[in-house]
Amino acid sequence: MASGYGLHGGPGRCFPFWQEVLACYVVNTSAEDDSGKKKCAPVLEDYYECLHHKKEVSMDDSSPDYARQIRA
Repeated sequence: MASGYGLHGGPGRCFPFWQEVLACYVVNTSAEDDSGKKKCAPVLEDYYECLHHKKEVSMDDSSPDYARQIRA
């Protein structure tokens, strides 16, 4: 599947996050110096969360009350 397209032809759910990651890299890094990648860590973390939902799952596992609040 090509990057940026969802299952039904529209944009993928995480594509906007990926665009933010790329924009951050373009602004903060260069061909000679990639030390600016550290500035993009929060944006990259958001993208990974969109893909894998690890924080959401861990919050759901650790707090049954939180899970009930979301479902209510």
